[in-house]
Amino acid sequence: MSELRGSSGDMLAGAEIRRLTELADQRALDPSQPVYNPMAHAEKSKVESVSPVESARINAIDAADAVESERAERPKWTLDTPVGDETARDVLKRYCGGELSEADTQSLADYIKDNRATKPMVSVVDNADPLVQKVYIDQLRAGGHQAERHDSWNDDLAQAERARLRLDTASPTEDLKYWRGSDALEGQDRFHFCAAHATRIHDPVAFTVATARLLEHPKVKAALERPYQPGFQPQRISDVTIEEILDSDGHLACSGFQLSGDDTRKAMDDRRDFMQAVRAEMKKPGEDCSDPAADHERAAEKVHRETGRAAPEIEAISSFENGTITVSFQARADMSGYEVHTFYPLPPKVQGEG
Repeated sequence: MSELRGSSGDMLAGAEIRRLTELADQRALDPSQPVYNPMAHAEKSKVESVSPVESARINAIDAADAVESERAERPKWTLDTPVGDETARDVLKRYCGGELSEADTQSLADYIKDNRATKPMVSVVDNADPLVQKVYIDQLRAGGHQAERHDSWNDDLAQAERARLRLDTASPTEDLKYWRGSDALEGQDRFHFCAAHATRIHDPVAFTVATARLLEHPKVKAALERPYQPGFQPQRISDVTIEEILDSDGHLACSGFQLSGDDTRKAMDDRRDFMQAVRAEMKKPGEDCSDPAADHERAAEKVHRETGRAAPEIEAISSFENGTITVSFQARADMSGYEVHTFYPLPPKVQGEG
């Protein structure tokens, strides 16, 4: 006797065969009865068995995969990429004061080797031209966090989860601190802040060109040249356009995600409340936790089950065309002046943190 299989090749169970026969008999009496497809029924049951928390995670994975696929089709930046009337190489050479010496190049290679464990994002420029390495490493040496959170070192899913759950891309994703949503750059277990968007310049060459060009921008220069004044911080700049810095196609080097929904403030508040409840249920720093991701999942399911709070949902930002770059500032550690705290791209008509 041959086995009865569905279109996917799976063998139908006896209960499914009986159900199929039963509905076939019903259709013989009443042709208006729907055709029973046991394989479709099984797939529907699988979907219905996924919890809302897992569904939100799956949606984030799908959004990240879509962005990754789209990015793969976009042009990659090289040192010969035009930026206005010059090239990326011209911009970076001007930043570096000309071509780098052999000693400079070796110093950069040593920094990458010596800091790979503590600053894993340095791997972004492993095989890059020394001009790119110089600009990138200067940002890591400074006090800002643009290289940790707004460049290409982490993947699209990490960016999506930063927008969705405030998980800090500056942390390795296997760490408990990451899954608790803790700020990687703070010494304490402080909840990482992210507004409605998590964005980045995902091309390493474009990121370093943006760094160099922003430092030349008159508004940024004016802020950085102010003498240090206790209690004062230069105002954030949010009206520099992506096109000013990266030319007309520069928006193609930008990507990111945003919380779903029309009410941004409510979405941010709901995300905060959900994650604060999850953090309270998770293992604490210093406690034994062999699988932080599983601990996060367990806590999130419990929070949803016991409080009814919905897991946040995100969507990909469709385009950064006509968008802007926001630059914020902070005092230098030695109080000698001011430096860039961070910068990030935003889609048009959006102001605030990225």
